[in-house]
Amino acid sequence: MSIWSGKRLEPSAIKINLGKYNLIVISLYRSPSGNFAQFILIHSLDLMLKYLNKPGLDFILCGDINVKFLKDIHHKMEITSLFQSYDLFNAINSPSRTENEIWLSN
Repeated sequence: MSIWSGKRLEPSAIKINLGKYNLIVISLYRSPSGNFAQFILIHSLDLMLKYLNKPGLDFILCGDINVKFLKDIHHKMEITSLFQSYDLFNAINSPSRTENEIWLSN
């Protein structure tokens, strides 16, 4: 099974070349029923960030990672720590959905 499909991680990306400036915009989706540990550490997100962490390459990471930031403190801390290790931060800090659950998209 591919790490880039199904419930683990579904990325879409575009590379923009503006002269000397290269930018990659990546949109991610993680199913709410997907395994969070596989998504963040074992197979997907960390490997992608390691690949993108190169001098002269800038990227914007966005999408729906389906983490309940206001309820699941453990997953919130894991994803925030991973983002911080690559000098990334959440641009959206309020819930994107409030029906039955509280989620935060990035």
